[in-house]
Amino acid sequence: MDKSAYLRNAVFITVWYTSSTVLSLYNKQLFGKEYLDFKAPAAATCVHCITQFACAWLAIHVVLRKQFEAFRASFSFRDWRSGYLRYALPTAAAAAADVALSNTSLGYISITTYVLVKNSAPIFVLLSSWLLGLERITPKLLVIMATILSGVYMAVTGEISYSLSGMLMVLGAAACGGMRWALTSCFLTWHANRSAATLPGGPQADTPAPSVIGGPIVTLYTLTPFMSVFLAIASAIIEPQDPRILEGDWALMSVLFAGGFLAFIMLTSEFGLIHNSSVLALSVAGLAKEIVLISSSMLVFGDTLTPRNVLGLLVSMAGIWWYNSYRQTSRSYRRVHDAEEDSDNDDLLADVAVQGESSSIASTRGAGRPGQSPVVGTNGEGGKPRME
Repeated sequence: MDKSAYLRNAVFITVWYTSSTVLSLYNKQLFGKEYLDFKAPAAATCVHCITQFACAWLAIHVVLRKQFEAFRASFSFRDWRSGYLRYALPTAAAAAADVALSNTSLGYISITTYVLVKNSAPIFVLLSSWLLGLERITPKLLVIMATILSGVYMAVTGEISYSLSGMLMVLGAAACGGMRWALTSCFLTWHANRSAATLPGGPQADTPAPSVIGGPIVTLYTLTPFMSVFLAIASAIIEPQDPRILEGDWALMSVLFAGGFLAFIMLTSEFGLIHNSSVLALSVAGLAKEIVLISSSMLVFGDTLTPRNVLGLLVSMAGIWWYNSYRQTSRSYRRVHDAEEDSDNDDLLADVAVQGESSSIASTRGAGRPGQSPVVGTNGEGGKPRME
């Protein structure tokens, strides 16, 4: 890697760390009961999603205009029915539930506790991928998941005081995040396959598909409108209506728009790092980011860690590192194995690609391949499940 690549990655990491940390502190300040105690987290998250959609729309129509127009020109109602209703709608529902539960939980627990519990995310990613047929559970994976689970258990039971409802919300968010990532993998695979079938050989043969070029931008453009609708409905049903939103309080709305913009910056900088770095390098960066986030929360909000918390955090991080190493080794083996096989069976190779690539974690503590996007999120966790 040359000096320019190191400098580029340093910029991506700096922007990623800064935006993610500021966004997490922002969310705690906004939703924490001891702080602003904003009682409509789903409504706030809806505004975040609308802001992300606006940013993605601008990026697509300014930076990715030619590529996106070529792809959109070949789009049909059948694509909408077979792809978007089948994959995008459930993905958006899972993403909306994940982010809303994550933000709501910050009204009951500290950022440190949130991070400790959210370390269970890879377990739910694996279970969701297994349920959707994207992943096979092996004895080694079971041992890895047991390691992560034991670390999370030690960290959580080491808490001096905590809110059970807040803990359950984070676990629910992790479960929704796992399903979100698995569904996003299915959606991106469909999107890539459709692009490959439509663009090569045609008049746009030299135009890369927007799913490859745009990464998270196209994903945000696709999913955030659905997410906004789901969140608006949920807010209208279960949340008290804040009159400041209904009256268009621009001071409050500016704060909410700022949160959505921070989330957009976080996701795009993370994708840039994914695109220019290795899986394990991003894993190290993601684990280090958690330490930065916990340290920041301790400085700003006075969070504390017991020795048991620290031990549990280290064990869960070791399990996450092991998981990412296993995924990287598994993908490398499959690439070599595929190269030795008869390449005439395109369907088999495509299936192997889905099994080996699209279910990998691509966010705060994991990574993906270039062209995969982090999952939509506005809770400061990036593409957590990782795949917030």
